[in-house]
Amino acid sequence: MSVTKQISRFLFFLSFMFFRTFVWAQTLIDPQYKIDSNQSMIFVDKKEEWFFNHFIKQRILGFAILCIFFYIFLTTIKRYTITKRISRILIHEIMNHQPYTLAPQNYLSPAIDLFAKEGIRHIPVIGDIRNLLGMITRQDIDDFVSLRKGKLAISQDDPIFSNYKIEELMTSPALFLGPYDTIDKAISLMVKNKIGAIAVTDVENRLIGLVTRTDIMNGIVKYIIDNKKEKSKLETA
Repeated sequence: MSVTKQISRFLFFLSFMFFRTFVWAQTLIDPQYKIDSNQSMIFVDKKEEWFFNHFIKQRILGFAILCIFFYIFLTTIKRYTITKRISRILIHEIMNHQPYTLAPQNYLSPAIDLFAKEGIRHIPVIGDIRNLLGMITRQDIDDFVSLRKGKLAISQDDPIFSNYKIEELMTSPALFLGPYDTIDKAISLMVKNKIGAIAVTDVENRLIGLVTRTDIMNGIVKYIIDNKKEKSKLETA
């Protein structure tokens, strides 16, 4: 069992015991009742009121509240620690190492096919030496079609997809990350730029992967599950 969990349970038990003591003290402070050896309430004289005064009652209650706040503090620290560890996950641990790619000279038809068959929404556009040139997304094509055709429904075989090239619609230059950047940086870039994926490149700007919002969520879930399994092994050891 972890040290934090042991301390938390001890403080919870301590708070419970002080609460019981406080209730018992209340019965002794009350001039009409007290608890006998059989845990039953009986009528007593006011002469025993001096046994527990108001000062002691306040101290017992104050200590119980302090234990509760300390327990909440430990729980908050634990959650903060987990969050910090998650934010330090490296991009190369969660990214797609072999994303689909397109060349800028490709027409829109191959992109449409990939979006439909593979269920993806982002495709990096690369040059001859895998250097990152841009990013084409399903949203780029949807916006383009809406602009050209309005709200009319069109098929994947529509001539419009064979008349325009990727380089005419792609976002260039594209945002990118390094393999040793953190998941925290990826989330910040996605939120700031309102995008769902970021290309991952090496020091020479060659594409080596792609990280999406789904990859980030899967990475966080995997970390939490692995962390729980590791803790379970340590507790049972």
